[in-house]
Amino acid sequence: MKKMILLALLGALFAGVVSAQATATPAPIAPDTAGGLQFALEIVTPDVVNALAFSPDGSLLLTANQDTSVRLYSLADGEQVSESYEHFSFVKGAAFAESFAITSGWDHTMIVWDTSDETLAVRSQITGYDAVIEHLAISPDGTRIAFGVGDGRVRVADAATGDVLFELPVGALRVTAVAYSPDGSQITVAGGFPASGALTYDATDGSVLASLAHPATVTSLAYAPDSLLLAVGGDDGSVTLWREGEQIASLEVNDWVTDVVFSPTAPILVAARQDGVMTVWDVTDPASPALIVGVVAADAAINDVAFQPDGTRLVTASADGSVRLWQVK
Repeated sequence: MKKMILLALLGALFAGVVSAQATATPAPIAPDTAGGLQFALEIVTPDVVNALAFSPDGSLLLTANQDTSVRLYSLADGEQVSESYEHFSFVKGAAFAESFAITSGWDHTMIVWDTSDETLAVRSQITGYDAVIEHLAISPDGTRIAFGVGDGRVRVADAATGDVLFELPVGALRVTAVAYSPDGSQITVAGGFPASGALTYDATDGSVLASLAHPATVTSLAYAPDSLLLAVGGDDGSVTLWREGEQIASLEVNDWVTDVVFSPTAPILVAARQDGVMTVWDVTDPASPALIVGVVAADAAINDVAFQPDGTRLVTASADGSVRLWQVK
């Protein structure tokens, strides 16, 4: 019922604003007229925000920043509750589990943070790599970390010890995206030159399940809540949708796609762009997505976008240092 109400509201509020064709690109509209996405709060940070992550209960927001800091915010009021400069270079990756968070950066290090009392306390550091660590994902049960290293390989490690369990070959010089399926059964990874496309692996043993072709470098990956539908965004301005290894749709975004995300509670897909616009689709029928709206969400590139776990709010992190929260009506 909640899904039906959300979609009905979105459809009614966006009616007449944009075309419903999946391949069309809407004329972006201003934040205060975005209908079903209502601008709620802006957090201004000192530098570029590269990545963000919600705590599982949705009460905290973690940001990974270009100024080497990691910051924790309370979403009750948007106030910063903790800050740390334990990294020694740009912080590029962020992920949250039940009682801890992990960040990674250009200092070749991952830091595991204890966030149980709403502060950033270093629990452990995972080191020993000779290249940057930009992208990471935590398994849904919090026991494993999948992370991409600048040597073009993805490691899957024990979250408690940091011990590598197995590696996933990407066939590229760098890893550009890593995603766990919500049910924890699969890991999909993507890399840059000379490879394009993505590979889906069995999360238990690292065996290849599917190869997903893409005409350009893949920049982002996201699973739908059912763990079957996968969105793949590229630097060619396209988003492709895949189900169990088969492409079922292609969407034109017409600018570099920086991130993609599915709502956890409704059949909604959001793609963030380098020009500060986010595009929203209804994917009730994933083979024929219906374009809902394009929203001017930032004055610079959107580096990351995420839904709050209960689906009520969407947050964007931008290259201008802004973090903006949107109420989903």
